[in-house]
Amino acid sequence: LFTFPYISCPSNFYINISVVNATIPFSFYQINQYNQTIAIQYTGFDPVFYNINIGNYNANQLASYITTTIPNFVCTYNSITNKFKFVSTLGQFTILTAQTTARELLGLSPSDVQNISSGGILNSQYAINLASVRTIQVRSNYNTGNITTLEANTQNDLASIPVLTLPNSLITYTNPNNFRSNLYVNEINNIQIQLLTQDGIPLDLNNQYFNITLQIDIVQFV
Repeated sequence: LFTFPYISCPSNFYINISVVNATIPFSFYQINQYNQTIAIQYTGFDPVFYNINIGNYNANQLASYITTTIPNFVCTYNSITNKFKFVSTLGQFTILTAQTTARELLGLSPSDVQNISSGGILNSQYAINLASVRTIQVRSNYNTGNITTLEANTQNDLASIPVLTLPNSLITYTNPNNFRSNLYVNEINNIQIQLLTQDGIPLDLNNQYFNITLQIDIVQFV
């Protein structure tokens, strides 16, 4: 919550806010409580649910974790195709779409039909994507008219910061073109800021702090 002295301007002027720069620690995890579940169902049995431990993994580490954690299950990674191969010694299985939140991480299809093994073997339908947080949305409590592709009905973002660094480093951002967002108000004394993923999920920085600089401009309405 940013608070500052009360600002008021004439009715034919609007207040604009811009994110001048930001420094955000890459202390959040690519696998979290929102994308950690794998649901496996063998023919004639009830589904069994497994949760991947929260943290940051590369493809080989994730494959090794799945192999170690899920009984009678072997996961291997193909670096050429960027896909996983799942093999079970217990026979035919399905990775259930609706109950599996780790679909993107595993390269699975949104359709159960394409996630059914053949002879106990299932290959990822799509390339895997371990970059679960691709952009950080800087969101305010004011309507700015800015939208994103994944949240077209939300229109209060101030900036979209790409995540281009590795975990445990710093994400830095500088406003490239002095982009400003019109708040469509002519008086203000505070603004609330929240950091979210591109999916609109609050970003958990694990008790680390981010720095952000905001600029206020008074612009005449034309």
